Amino acid sequence: MISCKDKLLRLTKLRYETLPLLLKNMQPDESFNFGDSISRILKCHLLSEVVLDKLIQLAYEPNGDAILSADLTYVKKLNIVSKTMLFEDYPLLPDVVVGSLRKLNKLRNRFSHELGATVTKDEVIDLFMGLYHPMPVDPKDADVPLLIYHYTSFIFGSMLPKYEIGEE
Repeated sequence: MISCKDKLLRLTKLRYETLPLLLKNMQPDESFNFGDSISRILKCHLLSEVVLDKLIQLAYEPNGDAILSADLTYVKKLNIVSKTMLFEDYPLLPDVVVGSLRKLNKLRNRFSHELGATVTKDEVIDLFMGLYHPMPVDPKDADVPLLIYHYTSFIFGSMLPKYEIGEE
């Protein structure tokens, strides 16, 4: 059986293995433009789904691939991860992170079903609600794509926290 310490260290390893994917997909373009809001939300949603897949593979190893072969929707993956315990009384994802991802999915779905849908600054700020995150920018002064950029980095780190070996 895998120890609690080993599971946490594997989660940290997964963070570092996945980090290049985040960096590659969240870089601003050549003119340091953060792009349009809808593209940023879609990329954030896709990146979070990649992480959900990796969390399912990690938590249900060696059967993670079998679970994912069921062609699950984002909501179903999120439901699985939200009910998964990494070990006793330690959820794989905290409830506030799950809630934030549910809001992200709802926002993303609106773009898929509503012509001309846009995202407001308040909607992006709402993604952070319940989560401790001192934003590196003032939300009042930042534009929506920049806020989404910071949210993407933040949610990635919240889904794949970093653990270090301390004294036993």
